[in-house]
Amino acid sequence: MADYITRIRTADGDKQIDYNALANLPNLTDATNTVISPNADYAEVGEWADGNPDNEDRLCYFVAIAEVGDNTIKIRKATSNDDVRGVTVYNPAFSGNASKDKYGEDGDILPRYDYVGIMGIVKIIDNGTCAVNGRCMPADDGTAIPSSNNMGYAVLERVDDTHVLIAVEPGADMIQRVKTDVQKMQETETAPPIVLSAEGEQITITDSAKRGFQGLKIYGKTTQNGTPTPDNPIPLESVGGDGAIVTNIEGGNLLKIAAKSTTCYGVTITVNTDNSITLNGTATQDFSFYVGDAELTDGTYTMSCKGAIAWNSRILYCDEDASWTAYSANSVRNCNGGVYSFILFVAGGASNSNITIYPILNKGSTALPYQPYVEPQQFVVATPNGLNGFPVSSGGNYTDGIGQQWICDEIDFERGVTKRRTRWVDLGTLDWIKGNPTNDGLNTVMYTTILDMSGSLLCSKFNQVASQVWENLKEGEMVSASGGYVALATNYTDVATFKAAMSGVMLVYELATPTETPLSAEEIEAYRALHTNYPTTIITSEGYANVKYVADTKMYIDNKFAQLATEIVNNA
Repeated sequence: MADYITRIRTADGDKQIDYNALANLPNLTDATNTVISPNADYAEVGEWADGNPDNEDRLCYFVAIAEVGDNTIKIRKATSNDDVRGVTVYNPAFSGNASKDKYGEDGDILPRYDYVGIMGIVKIIDNGTCAVNGRCMPADDGTAIPSSNNMGYAVLERVDDTHVLIAVEPGADMIQRVKTDVQKMQETETAPPIVLSAEGEQITITDSAKRGFQGLKIYGKTTQNGTPTPDNPIPLESVGGDGAIVTNIEGGNLLKIAAKSTTCYGVTITVNTDNSITLNGTATQDFSFYVGDAELTDGTYTMSCKGAIAWNSRILYCDEDASWTAYSANSVRNCNGGVYSFILFVAGGASNSNITIYPILNKGSTALPYQPYVEPQQFVVATPNGLNGFPVSSGGNYTDGIGQQWICDEIDFERGVTKRRTRWVDLGTLDWIKGNPTNDGLNTVMYTTILDMSGSLLCSKFNQVASQVWENLKEGEMVSASGGYVALATNYTDVATFKAAMSGVMLVYELATPTETPLSAEEIEAYRALHTNYPTTIITSEGYANVKYVADTKMYIDNKFAQLATEIVNNA
């Protein structure tokens, strides 16, 4: 306690005391021992992220957290897009995070720090237009401006032409943002849909409404399994290289119920419209009945079954692997591709009084909430030359899940075009020029010009290396240079012989200027027929994909409030 000083402003003026003297301080408590103060806010000490090098007066501004460090919270003036932490104040009623090293010998807080009022009544700079009994929010300079929708911080009193008193409460601005979203969604049918986006090679959306796609892009990708050499060529394989790209759209439940309502050994079995199954009656003996099939690709799957599943009465299991059951704790399996059948076992003597079970099989190792099976959609688009794409260090038009940028051809169904950023060329069709021998004396430089080339390229026989003096190249190495030059090192010394040998050797390169061609009317019509499923949509494409979709309103609101609650708890 010796390292901490309590500085309290009371009716008798400023007091600096140690903790043991609190009880003897006059005017600190009233007759009922309630701690009192003429000030009206709770604060914490925040450190300016820039250190406030010019000792500016930064009182009465909204602030946001810039970063959290050891024993301090670093702050900056808030903008209109920030989550507000509080308002800088001079004399709070109480402040936390107030260690002795943050004060000078005179007891005043050092210039690099300020009190941040996080709850209570505080004074803030405004533009002169904030109205008493109205609401305010931060402007981009941290001052207060009137709220456009009567949300935000309550304005209690005008102090002077440029200051008002406001009520600060945790999360007031976040509450405003959520209320604004909710208000828009609760208005008339003219309220716009909530459009979100997701991307990846396999996209799993868990909050989708059953609505048409709002946008879909499919990006190309070219792979090469190793480093090519003239003696060991490695083919280039591009998405859609066989002439088409297939995109599959599925729901969360992959188990297609094929069972029909029937009566079996004293039990009436009813298959409901939501694909759940209801049992009534006491089984006269053990029996099993076929539920349905799932056609699976290689991967991990989880089987679960909401409802009255019990080891001694009802068990859902896989016919191909009887140990894979919805009763067992081990309901996850890594499956090879194929068709799997699922069976419901009912024990003899077990009473089934309006028992409803909800079988679901979903991709991944975590069980999804129950949802009925929906028929998959398959979308096939022609790609006569495939969709190419190769990794680049910068300037890509797509960034994958690990942060790698790619230059990709893309099909943009929202705009109705195929955008080509790459092009194929047969090396045997180019006009080659013989250059100098390489410096190792073993090879010859051959070079050509591809006028519409930008820089990045891939080849089945030559490996692109960093730009360098051409004569330093080793056999099988290739470089590109500004002006569309391509140079490579080869053991051929005659241009005609080299060109003939290069016939059929393919190279794909980045175009200096992308080209666009319109999609066919049939392709656009097929795209417009696609829709997401409620509440889960799984999109699998041969290439990378980016989809815009309509979110389910209730799930969106619930998620927003859950995020808000988490932020308020974390910022409390």
